[in-house]
Amino acid sequence: MKHSEKYRVSLYDSDVNNIISASHVLRYMQETADLQCAGTNFNTAKLRAEGKAFILSKMSMSIYEPIYAYDRITAQSWPCESKGVSFNRCSRILRGDIIVVELATIWAFVNLDDRKLIRVADCDFDIPMDEPLDLDIPARVRIPKNVDLTLVGERTAMYSDIDINDHVNNAAYPDMLCDFIPDMKGRRVISIIINYINEMPFGETVKVYSTEYDGTYYFRTIRENGSTGIEAEIVVDEV
Repeated sequence: MKHSEKYRVSLYDSDVNNIISASHVLRYMQETADLQCAGTNFNTAKLRAEGKAFILSKMSMSIYEPIYAYDRITAQSWPCESKGVSFNRCSRILRGDIIVVELATIWAFVNLDDRKLIRVADCDFDIPMDEPLDLDIPARVRIPKNVDLTLVGERTAMYSDIDINDHVNNAAYPDMLCDFIPDMKGRRVISIIINYINEMPFGETVKVYSTEYDGTYYFRTIRENGSTGIEAEIVVDEV
């Protein structure tokens, strides 16, 4: 079942191009998903009290048209048929009757104390499922084997990045990565795919590796312990 929320876009969500950045686009859809879950068995407060949480594993987002400050938009979000330990959810944003953004996500449901995964079959969903989106971009990042990523900088998880779980919020990553794309002025993200492999806790500094290949920017972050944090691919276009 699709859950809808109406928003008037804030001026403070806009970037140097006077459009809404990719991270802020993602936040509107995540807020809508949270509101759908608020009155169910899977609301955030109830899950935290039980020592459980949904952890984002993968996301694919297409931004077909820019969103501007003060636009009136409708965000929709809904769970899709899932199996095994992968929980699927889709979202989209409409301006009037026009779809301007589509998002597909895959989540893991975990016990926080032992990080054990909870299977879909063991959950009592009280939200009806709906049909998944058929996006024209891959569901996961695939960095070509012939592409060499080079170190482009470091990034420390700061107060403004983290959420109640004490690690970088999922929605913070798109803008964080765009900080390492040369000159975003005059350009905007039209698609972004992220594999969330390991969380980035408050205070940790990661090394950011990237390269541009065939019109796509590829990224990998390496944590202080040597493990991979995220992998991503971003496509930008002229505003």
